[in-house]
Amino acid sequence: MKALALALVMSFSLLLVAGAAADPLPRAKAEEVGLSSEKLDRIGRILRADVERGRIPGAVVIVARKGRIAYLDTVGFRDKIAGAAMTQDAIFRIASMTKPLVSVATMMLYEEGRLFLSDPVSKYLPELANRQVGVEKLDPVTGKTVFYTVPAESEMTIQDLLRHTSGFTSGNRGTTHAGFVVPADKKGRLAQALAIDPDTGKEIKLFDPTTTPKFECGGGCGVSTAGDYVRFTQMLLNRGTLEGARLLGRKTVEYMTSDHLGSAIAPGAAYSPGPGYGFGLGFAVRKDTGVSSVTGSAGDYNWAGPSGPVSGSIPKKS
Repeated sequence: MKALALALVMSFSLLLVAGAAADPLPRAKAEEVGLSSEKLDRIGRILRADVERGRIPGAVVIVARKGRIAYLDTVGFRDKIAGAAMTQDAIFRIASMTKPLVSVATMMLYEEGRLFLSDPVSKYLPELANRQVGVEKLDPVTGKTVFYTVPAESEMTIQDLLRHTSGFTSGNRGTTHAGFVVPADKKGRLAQALAIDPDTGKEIKLFDPTTTPKFECGGGCGVSTAGDYVRFTQMLLNRGTLEGARLLGRKTVEYMTSDHLGSAIAPGAAYSPGPGYGFGLGFAVRKDTGVSSVTGSAGDYNWAGPSGPVSGSIPKKS
């Protein structure tokens, strides 16, 4: 696991250097890259309306095409309670958008021959060998659902971890809530959520990324800026390279962004991103242009986080 952590640090070092730069990628007018500036402006108008209605505290929006930024806007507040305006370099809790970062780090180790996707996880964490799995069954006498455990039919593999077929639930479903650290000198850039959820009326509680983590929560505790993440997605769109540095091979990116569930996985045995989608190694992968309730094209891949309207989507072609 130390090797995985090192690979993740390496990928961040090569990709996430935009915080000190004016722009994470070169700029272009929307029309120069085949987009409409008029239609892109609608994004800001809608988000500002959401801020005024108390739906969201704020946002940073970046739309890039053909390696250049066509739209970049900041909206609302980084911290509404403190009255701090949103800034381009605001640091967000990116929740499950951590998964693609960790998946890339894992595949870097795969390319180096340090692991195989078919390896059982217990090869690296012996404590996870011979695990029991939970099964629910309806008691015909009481009519209630009972829960019991049975030996797993097979050991989970690294591939299972990357495609949501390991059988593990996320740590944030319990009482664990660790994360990657925001250092003290950057704490003032940390974006904060609304105090109360506008839909449920309940208090919003998020993990504190300014404290030292008890473990590396690779499934959902990362922090990043919009600029950093757009550089990461541009690397993927470039089939593994960015500004002359290659992190992954072209075929590896293609492999990661292909469906890994297929018909071999029984229905209900894996997390489903929704109709029309399968799951690759770290990403939801669109299988059909139709079927889904949102527009898109077969081959698009994306992932998002539950902490708010934060998501990343990468088209099959720029």
